[in-house]
Amino acid sequence: MKRRRRDSSPDTPPPTTRIDEARGPDPLILRLCDLIRRIPPGRVCTYGRLAAAIGRPRHARLVGRFLAQSPLADSLPWHRVVNASGVIAQRDGAGPRRQRALLIAEGIDVSPAGRVNLARCLWMPKMQ
Repeated sequence: MKRRRRDSSPDTPPPTTRIDEARGPDPLILRLCDLIRRIPPGRVCTYGRLAAAIGRPRHARLVGRFLAQSPLADSLPWHRVVNASGVIAQRDGAGPRRQRALLIAEGIDVSPAGRVNLARCLWMPKMQ
């Protein structure tokens, strides 16, 4: 028997990170952009907290996919988003090095392993 996730609902499909030419971006994605813009310099937020703040708990991967793939993310302070452990997400290319450099430039201490002290730097968005 297939188990259904508790937060899934047949009438609320997950938002898409793609931009529909006719309708524009999904309203939840626009809310996500607004939240990421509001992360203050010198602070970080996690993928999961941002997902919960837009009303999609347990959709942290959606946030990561949006930041990696959407052209809307280019104008956002994407470098202020880390994983739930406070670690810069590992990915191909120069992204992790660039993210580390940008965080350090804002005065955030980043360990050699890419970890940020969430107790000191975590920004908490207002939940929806």
